[in-house]
Amino acid sequence: ATPALPTPSPKSKMCWCPLVSISALIGVLAAMLAIQDPQPEGDVRMGSGQMFDHIAPTYDLLNRVMSLGMDMSWRETLVQELNLKGSEVVLDLATGTADVALTLLKHHEGLQVQGVDPSSEMLSIGREKVRQRGLEASISLSEGDAAALSRVKNDSCDIITMSFGIRNVEAEKRPQVFAEAHRVLRESPESQLAIMEFAEPREGVMGILARAFVRYLVPAIGFVGSGDAAAYQHLQKSIGSFPSPDDFQALLAGPDPAQTYHFEITKRRALLFGVVQ
Repeated sequence: ATPALPTPSPKSKMCWCPLVSISALIGVLAAMLAIQDPQPEGDVRMGSGQMFDHIAPTYDLLNRVMSLGMDMSWRETLVQELNLKGSEVVLDLATGTADVALTLLKHHEGLQVQGVDPSSEMLSIGREKVRQRGLEASISLSEGDAAALSRVKNDSCDIITMSFGIRNVEAEKRPQVFAEAHRVLRESPESQLAIMEFAEPREGVMGILARAFVRYLVPAIGFVGSGDAAAYQHLQKSIGSFPSPDDFQALLAGPDPAQTYHFEITKRRALLFGVVQ
């Protein structure tokens, strides 16, 4: 049986007003910082573990600043949408500094969470956060590729989460991620895959403001906070080139040409004028 897999995105009760006022600074900041399509150093692929290694020390702080403090509430709602019983085995892909893993355990102490991420430096920070909360017995973090989960057995997970990570996977490898997710999820109607990702709104005044915020203010903040303009230019470029919610849903639903995965989409939600899906 093919598991029923929702792709929820969190709700938000936050107000858009801060973005409206901050958007007035966009042109000035972008001009002052002169971000002109900076190129990455060496052979580092944008979106790779190596890129995140470089920005890991300031990653959490900049997430809070660039999301206007909303990113943790998005993760909270992602967890709340999962309908957890509290004893499941959860695989958190692109776990980064373990924010989703920690949020899962905050609400359900009986879970076993395995986080996988390609960045060793992000995982190092995540492990320290896990250690500080005394959750080493419940959360394990390991370096790995979501498209090749060689250390994860077939039919071994009840839930898979992936927040703000699939966009960083090269387009041609995304079906491999879905195929691996299908392989390791238990064959049960209660199995779930929850993916949360940014989207670029296409219409309306709020869409214009959101696009300006992502295209100009986010790279400016990232440059000031981390000194790595290329990494945060990648953020805005990857959001702009990511498939629309409808196209992504079609890709995720499958079946893919190789018949390696097929998911039933049971829920899709948008928040913040469609910035997060």
